Amino acid sequence: MAITNTPKKYFCISVPFKNEIEEEDLIAKFLNFSPLGFKSFEKTLWIYFPYEEDIKEKVFNLLKQEGIKFSFEFFFHQNWNENWKKFFKITKICEGLYVLPPWKKTKRPGLKIYINPALAFGTGTHESTQIAMKLIYKYLLPNQTFLDVGTGSGILSILAKKIGAQVVACDIDESIKENFYENLILNGLKKEDIKLFIGSAKDIEEKFDFVVCNIELQHMFPILKYLVKRTKKYLILSGLLKGELSKVFNEIEKYSKFKILEKISKNNWEGCILEIQK
Repeated sequence: MAITNTPKKYFCISVPFKNEIEEEDLIAKFLNFSPLGFKSFEKTLWIYFPYEEDIKEKVFNLLKQEGIKFSFEFFFHQNWNENWKKFFKITKICEGLYVLPPWKKTKRPGLKIYINPALAFGTGTHESTQIAMKLIYKYLLPNQTFLDVGTGSGILSILAKKIGAQVVACDIDESIKENFYENLILNGLKKEDIKLFIGSAKDIEEKFDFVVCNIELQHMFPILKYLVKRTKKYLILSGLLKGELSKVFNEIEKYSKFKILEKISKNNWEGCILEIQK
């Protein structure tokens, strides 16, 4: 899930919670305020935002109205990675598939994806990324063509390439390029191994065996028509809150018949793989 217009500074609120239900409720409350990301650790949720006065005012007003206890921190851009490193550990996506930061090592057998955290979703810790990765790992075959819409860190594209697919990645945010290519190198890939296109899915003319889109509904909904057009057979959608898939299915029906092959839910998030029938 890529994040556009990476800011030079940002702020973070940390909120304690008692259980998973409270954590999910907190995430849902703040999704409308363009968060850069979430991090959960030892019953505390960290929520990161671009430092913009209107966003800060809305966030603080909500905290006050809801009576939510919180701590506040302000960061410059260069502090992000050091702050993030404290919490970024080995993530097991499923049996045989792991995401690791470059400073971690493991002897566990299986496919390993190395990701350097930056200002984007797609580090492997977010539920929507894990859902997309599970579906790719299960259904993608070597030599199939693959389009990653909203690539961000490139984690889904790297997974697809390691499986043996022919990969094109796209994102509307040009600032992702440095982190994207850095992650390719961390995984033993060259820049030319994955074609990166800066722009929207609607600007791509080719069709692909697999199309994957892991972005929030507000960004996904306007391009659903183009996602379907670019899909030869399989379409994976993630980045959606529970209850939003039905809205997506109703919209896709306008453009194509489809078969739901699998749906996955994790905490407050859900995703699916569809077989597009044209």
